[in-house]
Amino acid sequence: MGKNIINVGFKAFYGCGNLKIVTLRCSTINFNTYVFESDSNFTEIKLETNEDKYKVEDNIVYSKDGKTLIMCPNGRKEEFNIPDTVEIIKSGAFRSGELSSVIISDTVTSIENEAFAYNRFLENIEIGENVTSIANSFPTCGNLRVVTIRSSTVANNINSKTSMGNLIYYANTIYIKDNINSIGNYITDNYQVTESDKEGYVKYIKK
Repeated sequence: MGKNIINVGFKAFYGCGNLKIVTLRCSTINFNTYVFESDSNFTEIKLETNEDKYKVEDNIVYSKDGKTLIMCPNGRKEEFNIPDTVEIIKSGAFRSGELSSVIISDTVTSIENEAFAYNRFLENIEIGENVTSIANSFPTCGNLRVVTIRSSTVANNINSKTSMGNLIYYANTIYIKDNINSIGNYITDNYQVTESDKEGYVKYIKK
């Protein structure tokens, strides 16, 4: 994409299954319109610009200061640990991705709408202790079976199957940090405590 591009339409490259590498020479693209959604071979992104709006590290797009995670290529697989510089995970950042496990660092405070939506491969997620806002971040994550929660705010506000962004909608196992005393009634009503195999956490399994 040349340096003079100022606009890319909604889902412009949706479903381009052979797309592997994207090189950006512009810094005006809006990554939050799911420009490359469902490109399952897309694993590499390069930034060739002198502008200071974004940066790319390990093929992940961040704001220049590293505080906002903007986009992970859909084709990235296996596990990913959110860097401890990140405070915000932007809308659609991992939408339709193929990661199996994500650990969200304790520096993250906000996970925006549909950040992990339609991720068919995500099986395990860990929510850092300072996350206070999730929006509707996890719709249609049908394989998300194991959820680990270190945030007291998140644990306390799971009062329905769909509360806190559908986080536990499909979960069979939930781990909650053992220093969290208040837990949403949906967990206590629908899961039972069992012997924990994760040190420092209380383990709940679905009844």
